[in-house]
Amino acid sequence: MTTPPTRPTRPPWRVVLAYRLRGRRPVARYDDWLRRDIDGFWYPLRAEAPAQAVVVLLLLVVGLLADTLGVHVPMDVIFGALSFALVLAVAAVVRRAQMRECERQDLLGDTPDVGRFRPYVHLDAHPRPGSAPASTPRWRGSWRGGGR
Repeated sequence: MTTPPTRPTRPPWRVVLAYRLRGRRPVARYDDWLRRDIDGFWYPLRAEAPAQAVVVLLLLVVGLLADTLGVHVPMDVIFGALSFALVLAVAAVVRRAQMRECERQDLLGDTPDVGRFRPYVHLDAHPRPGSAPASTPRWRGSWRGGGR
């Protein structure tokens, strides 16, 4: 009988907010939590949500401040700014999802297991006559079906 895996220790909120908003890496004892966080399905959205919430709050504060000062701001401007912020938020989430492996490598030092590499073999776009390696068959004539 196996025991279920235990959940890693979650850092305090101030550490999580420093990690999310300012990009500060939590201390090493939270590496298991960080690894699980990066591998999670909702990671891109969860990682970008606090920064996007700050942007939306700033836009709302500017709109309310302008209204309080008596400056007329058309609703089109407010909705345009919020729409632009939404488009940037979606782009940030997509970018974060694409760059997950790079972030994992930067934060945790993990390198993906990519397998064995073979030595580089240069491929000429236009091979010169007589330059084919000994293991490849030599063609007679041209590629257009030339003679024997």
